[in-house]
Amino acid sequence: MKMAMKDGMIRIIEADVTQAAIIKSWGKMKYSRSNQMYEGPVSMELLNKLAGLVRLPPAIEAVRKNMNKVQEAVDQERVRKDIAMAEAERKA
Repeated sequence: MKMAMKDGMIRIIEADVTQAAIIKSWGKMKYSRSNQMYEGPVSMELLNKLAGLVRLPPAIEAVRKNMNKVQEAVDQERVRKDIAMAEAERKA
């Protein structure tokens, strides 16, 4: 399988039958018959699923890691705010 990321889209060519079936089952990518490739918008979910299927090219893996890092920071901040709000309600 060959993979590229351009203009916010992931493009995959030369996926074998098993890989193609798995990619189809996710419903995150469309197959273009004219270009003979799968194409879908870059998202953390799609990149994580692809990483579980194959080893990602270094540039795409870096984007995936960065997206996961940002999401983790957002989740931590959300938890901090929830705790602060709960403490403020207890004091009131």
